[in-house]
Amino acid sequence: MLPNTLYKYRKWDCKFHKNILLKNEIYFSSAVSFNDPFDSTIPIKYDQATKDQIYDYYLKHVSKVYKYHPKSKIHNIVDDCIKRGYYYQPTHQKWLRFFHQRKRFRDYGIFSTTPQKDNIIMWSHYSDSHKGFCIGFNTQKMLEFFKQNKILYSLHEITYCPNYPSFKLVGNSADDPLLDPLIIKSSNWKYENEYRFIWLSESNKNIKLKEGLISEVILGCKMPIEYKNEIKDIIFKKSQSIQLLESQIKEDDFGLNFNKITC
Repeated sequence: MLPNTLYKYRKWDCKFHKNILLKNEIYFSSAVSFNDPFDSTIPIKYDQATKDQIYDYYLKHVSKVYKYHPKSKIHNIVDDCIKRGYYYQPTHQKWLRFFHQRKRFRDYGIFSTTPQKDNIIMWSHYSDSHKGFCIGFNTQKMLEFFKQNKILYSLHEITYCPNYPSFKLVGNSADDPLLDPLIIKSSNWKYENEYRFIWLSESNKNIKLKEGLISEVILGCKMPIEYKNEIKDIIFKKSQSIQLLESQIKEDDFGLNFNKITC
């Protein structure tokens, strides 16, 4: 079951981060910019594919190119590719690796979220050492928005692995092997409990959300007063109902409390 709310940690002194509140814009990044060097870069083991997997792979892609041709011709083309041994040529597998990696970086935009609003490490790493803010999105409303606007997307909970994974030509992610390296990370990152919205057509692009998808805004416990006043003015002028909270460190525990702010 998906969390009711998914959170994004941000900095207030970055104009692009501010635009989530000012313009209702969220940014889908390319994985090439991420801080984990293994993120989305672990290659597919092309040489471990079975004959049936290779056939299915060619059939899937040839069917897209020759979608108006009879099935018999499509199968003949696939049979010819297999017979000529294109797949097993080292240059072809090298090209596949390059092409798939480029496609993941260029065509798959990622908006990372988490169900945790009280993660003090993430507040430190992604919200300017607790001087930034955290935004909560209504998960169901987000999914409905993407569907209504015909945005090709997928939402995945990240799988964390203690060992280096091995990806096959035919993956586990909705028949798209390119997605697997995007949603599996080292267990060193497990504390983030990440959920990824993946835009399946573009990266490094903004999407403008409609009003009403943001349910919470939380101010960091070390946020300067001028930043707090700016955010208060923005939130209280918006027409939709957004709960504004302020985080404070607990007196007897390594944790945070959240107090509601009213106008």
